[in-house]
Amino acid sequence: ILVIVFSLSLNAQTKSIRVLAVGNSFSIDGMRYLWDVLNDAGYTEIYLGNLYIGGCALQTHAKNVRNNLGAYTYYTNTNGTWNEKSGYTMKNALTSQQWDVVTLQQASGYSGIEGSYQPYLNEIIDSVKSFCPDAKLMWHETWAYEQSSNHEDFPKYGKNQMTMFNDILEAVKIQILSNDNFIGVIPCGTTIQNLRTSYLGDRLTRDGYHLNYKTGCYAASLTWAKAITDCSLEHINFNPSAFTYTEQDIANIKEAVNNAVTYPTQITKSSYLTDDSPTNKPDDTLMEIFANAGYNIDDYIVLNLHMTPRSFWDSGAGCYAFCDENVSNKALQAQFASTKMFQ
Repeated sequence: ILVIVFSLSLNAQTKSIRVLAVGNSFSIDGMRYLWDVLNDAGYTEIYLGNLYIGGCALQTHAKNVRNNLGAYTYYTNTNGTWNEKSGYTMKNALTSQQWDVVTLQQASGYSGIEGSYQPYLNEIIDSVKSFCPDAKLMWHETWAYEQSSNHEDFPKYGKNQMTMFNDILEAVKIQILSNDNFIGVIPCGTTIQNLRTSYLGDRLTRDGYHLNYKTGCYAASLTWAKAITDCSLEHINFNPSAFTYTEQDIANIKEAVNNAVTYPTQITKSSYLTDDSPTNKPDDTLMEIFANAGYNIDDYIVLNLHMTPRSFWDSGAGCYAFCDENVSNKALQAQFASTKMFQ
C-alpha cells in the first residue's frame, strides 16, 4: 500500500501559523510544547488553540457543534503560555481566527474502532468547512496505551498494545487517508510506537495512557510541528527545561518522529537499542559505596530515575496521578515529583 502524507508549509514569508485542535487531553499532550518548537523553527507569529473536553469522542463533538453547546474549555497560546476560558462553543473557536490548520481526533479508547468514526466525523468536517473554509484539515492519530495500562477502554483491544496500535492504523487508513477533506495525518501514535522499540521501552506515559512530560509529550509536539510544517528537526534545539536530555535522547526522539512522518502506517525500529548515556552508568563513588558495604555492583541493575515534576502516586487509589492546569491549589503543585513505580 502506497500512502502519501502531505505536510503543510505555512505562510513561509511571514512565518506565521495558526493551529486549532478539536480534541481532548490527548491534544493537550500533543500540543504541550508545540509553541516552543514552532518558535524554534522560526515562526514569529504563532496562535494555538485547543478545544478541550476530557475524553471527548467524535460523537460528542458532533452533538456539541450541532446544538452550539458551550461545553468546552478553550486553551490558547500566543506567547509560550497556555491560557484558558470556559464555556466555549466550537463555533466560537472556529470563527475566532483565520485558522491555517484545524485538527480532529477520536477519543483514545475509540481511536481503533473504525465504526465509531461515522457519521460524526462528516458532521464535524462540514461544520469546520462552513465556519472556516480556508483552514486545512489534519487528523491527529493518537497512541496505543502502555501494556500495563488500567484504562477502562483497554479491554476493547484485549488489553494488548499491538492490537490497539494496529486497529488505530486500520481506522486511520479507512476513515482518514481515503478522505479527501484531510491533507494529512499527525502520526503521534506511530512516533510513540517507534520510540517503544528503543532503549526507552514501554515507559512513555505518566499513567498508562497520557504521555509523560519529558519524552512522550516532547516527541508528540515535535511530531505535530514536523507533520504540519515539514520543518527540519535537525535545526530544532528546544527541549523542555524541566528535564535533562542526553544527545542520544534527542537523537532517538527525532529519529522516531522523522520515521513516523515519513512512514506513518508502519513501525520503524529505533537505531538506539541501548542507553549508553553516562547517567546510566554507576560512578566511582557509587561503586566504592557498594564495595565498602560488601556488595558487588555487577549483581545489581542501576536504575535511571527520571523525575516527573508536578506528579505523585495516589496510594489510596492505587494509581499514578498528576497535577494539571485544573488543580485548584497551584502553589502546592511544585512540591510534588515522582519516578515510575517499581514492583
